[in-house]
Amino acid sequence: MNEIINFLQHNYNNILAAIGGVVSTATIIVKITPTTKDDDILDKVINVLAKFSIINTKKDQEKIDNAK
Repeated sequence: MNEIINFLQHNYNNILAAIGGVVSTATIIVKITPTTKDDDILDKVINVLAKFSIINTKKDQEKIDNAK
Protein backbone atom coordinates (compact mmCIF):
# COMPACT_ATOMS: atom_id res chain seq x y z
CA MET A 1 0.00 0.00 0.00
CA ASN A 2 2.85 2.40 0.80
CA GLU A 3 4.31 1.74 -2.64
CA ILE A 4 1.09 2.89 -4.30
CA ILE A 5 0.92 6.02 -2.16
CA ASN A 6 4.57 6.83 -2.89
CA PHE A 7 4.00 6.30 -6.60
CA LEU A 8 0.99 8.64 -6.58
CA GLN A 9 2.84 11.28 -4.58
CA HIS A 10 5.80 11.29 -6.93
CA ASN A 11 3.85 11.06 -10.18
CA TYR A 12 0.61 12.96 -9.60
CA ASN A 13 1.57 15.66 -12.14
CA ASN A 14 2.07 13.07 -14.87
CA ILE A 15 -1.10 11.21 -13.91
CA LEU A 16 -3.21 14.38 -14.02
CA ALA A 17 -1.64 15.41 -17.33
CA ALA A 18 -2.43 12.00 -18.81
CA ILE A 19 -6.04 12.15 -17.62
CA GLY A 20 -6.40 15.65 -19.07
CA GLY A 21 -4.92 14.54 -22.39
CA VAL A 22 -7.22 11.54 -22.62
CA VAL A 23 -10.32 13.62 -21.82
CA SER A 24 -9.28 16.32 -24.31
CA THR A 25 -8.70 13.78 -27.05
CA ALA A 26 -11.96 12.00 -26.26
CA THR A 27 -13.82 15.32 -26.40
CA ILE A 28 -12.48 16.02 -29.89
CA ILE A 29 -13.35 12.54 -31.12
CA VAL A 30 -16.84 12.70 -29.60
CA LYS A 31 -17.56 16.02 -31.29
CA ILE A 32 -16.53 14.59 -34.67
CA THR A 33 -18.74 11.49 -34.49
CA PRO A 34 -22.39 11.83 -35.53
CA THR A 35 -23.93 9.70 -32.76
CA THR A 36 -24.91 10.98 -29.32
CA LYS A 37 -24.29 7.74 -27.42
CA ASP A 38 -20.61 8.57 -27.00
CA ASP A 39 -21.52 12.12 -25.93
CA ASP A 40 -23.51 10.68 -23.03
CA ILE A 41 -20.63 8.45 -21.94
CA LEU A 42 -18.15 11.33 -22.05
CA ASP A 43 -20.55 13.51 -20.03
CA LYS A 44 -20.69 10.83 -17.33
CA VAL A 45 -16.89 10.58 -17.23
CA ILE A 46 -16.51 14.35 -16.99
CA ASN A 47 -19.13 14.51 -14.22
CA VAL A 48 -17.23 11.88 -12.22
CA LEU A 49 -13.98 13.80 -12.65
CA ALA A 50 -15.73 17.04 -11.66
CA LYS A 51 -16.90 15.43 -8.41
CA PHE A 52 -13.27 14.73 -7.49
CA SER A 53 -12.08 18.18 -8.51
CA ILE A 54 -10.81 20.39 -5.73
CA ILE A 55 -10.68 23.43 -8.00
CA ASN A 56 -14.36 23.66 -8.96
CA THR A 57 -16.44 25.44 -6.38
CA LYS A 58 -20.22 25.05 -6.19
CA LYS A 59 -20.60 28.24 -8.26
CA ASP A 60 -18.23 26.86 -10.88
CA GLN A 61 -20.14 23.58 -11.01
CA GLU A 62 -23.44 25.46 -11.44
CA LYS A 63 -21.94 27.37 -14.39
CA ILE A 64 -20.74 24.10 -15.93
CA ASP A 65 -24.14 22.49 -15.46
CA ASN A 66 -25.97 25.49 -16.92
CA ALA A 67 -23.70 25.56 -19.97
CA LYS A 68 -24.83 22.07 -21.02
